[in-house]
Amino acid sequence: VKFWDADWQQVVIDRITGLAQQGYKGVLLDVVDAYKISQVISNYDGISGNIRLDMQRFIEKISAEAKAINPEFQIIANGGIGLLNNFEPMFGAASPNTSYLEAIDGVNKESTWTIFDTPNPALQN
Repeated sequence: VKFWDADWQQVVIDRITGLAQQGYKGVLLDVVDAYKISQVISNYDGISGNIRLDMQRFIEKISAEAKAINPEFQIIANGGIGLLNNFEPMFGAASPNTSYLEAIDGVNKESTWTIFDTPNPALQN
Protein backbone atom coordinates (compact mmCIF):
# COMPACT_ATOMS: atom_id res chain seq x y z
CA VAL A 1 0.00 0.00 0.00
CA LYS A 2 1.28 3.43 -0.90
CA PHE A 3 0.44 5.01 2.44
CA TRP A 4 1.51 8.43 1.16
CA ASP A 5 -1.21 8.40 -1.52
CA ALA A 6 -3.92 10.94 -0.66
CA ASP A 7 -6.74 8.70 -1.95
CA TRP A 8 -5.57 5.75 0.16
CA GLN A 9 -5.16 8.00 3.19
CA GLN A 10 -8.74 9.16 2.80
CA VAL A 11 -10.00 5.55 2.75
CA VAL A 12 -8.19 4.87 6.03
CA ILE A 13 -9.27 8.14 7.63
CA ASP A 14 -12.91 7.56 6.62
CA ARG A 15 -12.86 4.12 8.24
CA ILE A 16 -11.21 5.34 11.43
CA THR A 17 -13.46 8.39 11.79
CA GLY A 18 -16.40 6.06 11.19
CA LEU A 19 -15.22 3.98 14.14
CA ALA A 20 -14.90 7.11 16.29
CA GLN A 21 -18.45 8.13 15.33
CA GLN A 22 -19.73 4.67 16.30
CA GLY A 23 -18.27 5.04 19.77
CA TYR A 24 -15.14 2.95 19.48
CA LYS A 25 -12.43 4.10 21.84
CA GLY A 26 -9.37 3.78 19.59
CA VAL A 27 -7.36 1.92 16.97
CA LEU A 28 -4.10 0.04 16.71
CA LEU A 29 -2.26 1.13 13.60
CA ASP A 30 -0.26 -1.85 12.36
CA VAL A 31 2.99 -1.79 10.39
CA VAL A 32 3.72 1.84 11.21
CA ASP A 33 7.35 1.14 10.31
CA ALA A 34 6.44 0.24 6.71
CA TYR A 35 8.51 3.25 5.66
CA LYS A 36 11.60 1.09 6.37
CA ILE A 37 10.57 -1.91 4.20
CA SER A 38 12.69 -2.19 1.05
CA GLN A 39 9.74 -2.98 -1.28
CA VAL A 40 7.88 0.07 0.02
CA ILE A 41 10.95 2.30 -0.32
CA SER A 42 11.57 1.13 -3.89
CA ASN A 43 7.99 2.12 -4.84
CA TYR A 44 8.01 5.43 -3.01
CA ASP A 45 7.00 8.38 -5.16
CA GLY A 46 5.70 10.75 -2.51
CA ILE A 47 5.66 14.48 -3.05
CA SER A 48 7.62 15.34 0.10
CA GLY A 49 10.57 13.16 -0.90
CA ASN A 50 10.80 11.88 2.69
CA ILE A 51 9.05 8.54 3.25
CA ARG A 52 9.52 8.64 7.04
CA LEU A 53 7.99 12.11 7.24
CA ASP A 54 5.08 11.00 5.05
CA MET A 55 4.29 8.18 7.50
CA GLN A 56 4.51 10.58 10.41
CA ARG A 57 2.21 13.10 8.74
CA PHE A 58 -0.27 10.34 7.84
CA ILE A 59 -0.52 9.20 11.45
CA GLU A 60 -0.82 12.80 12.65
CA LYS A 61 -3.65 13.34 10.17
CA ILE A 62 -5.44 10.15 11.31
CA SER A 63 -5.14 11.32 14.90
CA ALA A 64 -6.37 14.84 14.22
CA GLU A 65 -9.42 13.62 12.30
CA ALA A 66 -10.39 10.98 14.86
CA LYS A 67 -9.79 13.24 17.87
CA ALA A 68 -11.90 15.99 16.25
CA ILE A 69 -14.81 13.57 16.65
CA ASN A 70 -13.78 12.19 20.04
CA PRO A 71 -10.86 13.86 21.86
CA GLU A 72 -10.46 10.70 23.99
CA PHE A 73 -10.02 8.44 20.93
CA GLN A 74 -6.78 6.48 21.34
CA ILE A 75 -4.19 6.09 18.59
CA ILE A 76 -1.81 3.22 19.31
CA ALA A 77 1.09 2.64 16.91
CA ASN A 78 2.31 -0.90 16.39
CA GLY A 79 6.00 -0.46 15.77
CA GLY A 80 7.48 2.66 14.28
CA ILE A 81 9.79 3.18 17.24
CA GLY A 82 12.04 5.26 14.97
CA LEU A 83 9.31 7.90 14.73
CA LEU A 84 9.51 8.68 18.44
CA ASN A 85 12.71 10.68 18.01
CA ASN A 86 14.26 13.10 15.56
CA PHE A 87 17.81 12.01 14.94
CA GLU A 88 20.44 14.67 14.36
CA PRO A 89 23.19 12.85 12.40
CA MET A 90 25.55 15.80 12.60
CA PHE A 91 25.48 15.67 16.40
CA GLY A 92 24.80 11.96 16.85
CA ALA A 93 21.92 12.81 19.16
CA ALA A 94 18.17 12.38 19.18
CA SER A 95 15.46 14.69 20.40
CA PRO A 96 11.81 13.79 21.04
CA ASN A 97 9.59 13.99 17.96
CA THR A 98 7.00 16.11 19.76
CA SER A 99 4.47 16.45 16.94
CA TYR A 100 4.34 12.67 16.49
CA LEU A 101 4.28 12.04 20.24
CA GLU A 102 1.33 14.44 20.59
CA ALA A 103 -0.56 12.52 17.88
CA ILE A 104 -0.29 9.08 19.44
CA ASP A 105 -1.40 7.71 22.79
CA GLY A 106 0.81 4.65 22.96
CA VAL A 107 3.17 2.30 21.17
CA ASN A 108 3.00 -1.46 20.90
CA LYS A 109 6.35 -3.14 20.36
CA GLU A 110 6.18 -6.73 19.22
CA SER A 111 9.01 -9.23 19.73
CA THR A 112 10.38 -7.46 22.77
CA TRP A 113 11.12 -10.80 24.42
CA THR A 114 12.32 -13.94 22.72
CA ILE A 115 12.06 -17.42 24.17
CA PHE A 116 15.21 -19.46 23.71
CA ASP A 117 15.61 -23.23 23.74
CA THR A 118 18.46 -22.72 26.17
CA PRO A 119 18.61 -20.21 28.99
CA ASN A 120 19.85 -16.76 28.00
CA PRO A 121 22.21 -15.40 30.68
CA ALA A 122 21.31 -11.82 29.73
CA LEU A 123 17.68 -12.45 30.75
CA GLN A 124 18.47 -14.15 34.05
CA ASN A 125 18.49 -12.43 37.45
